[in-house]
Amino acid sequence: MRNVIVGPGQVIAFGHHMLRDRFLAARKFPSIIVRSPAGRYSLDFHAEQEPLAASRVTLTEERDEFDTPRVMIDWHYSALDLKTVRESVRLFAQDIERCGIGRFEYDPESIESEMLRYGAYGGHHLGTTRMGSDVRTSVVDLNCRIHGVDNLYVAGGAVFPTSSQANPTLTIVALAVRLAEHLRAAALRERASVLA
Repeated sequence: MRNVIVGPGQVIAFGHHMLRDRFLAARKFPSIIVRSPAGRYSLDFHAEQEPLAASRVTLTEERDEFDTPRVMIDWHYSALDLKTVRESVRLFAQDIERCGIGRFEYDPESIESEMLRYGAYGGHHLGTTRMGSDVRTSVVDLNCRIHGVDNLYVAGGAVFPTSSQANPTLTIVALAVRLAEHLRAAALRERASVLA
């Protein structure tokens, strides 16, 4: 409210920018950045994590109001995850400086604590029924079928062996379409063998 009272011109300019570039534009911006009078901006960093067996989702003894077991998310990160983020931020700062467009100031020693503060807030928990060809290291095969079960499939982010760094929705949809095509082809083959 203070920002609205102190800077009504900025609010109007932002509203115009949001309306023009986000809602009415043919090609919409994915996000809107509010211009900083001080010329200072923060960095929101997303990175892919190394798959870790120690990170897991398990059921607890505690139950919710529907008598369903609550889940426990046990999230871990690796030395490689930390190294990747540190190096990426260092290269980003170096490029900003090299291009002459500004300076990116940060404390390299704070990266791990920032990862812990913001990295485990929720996100997309994937890999709980990983896809693969080896029954010892995966749950579903390349067609999303549970190993050893003829008619049980999993279609969703749980089959991903790693998370990537962004929202998995489009990949989940593509995987579901591929599974639907596989199931349709299998049903047509079965029908043809019954009729023959």
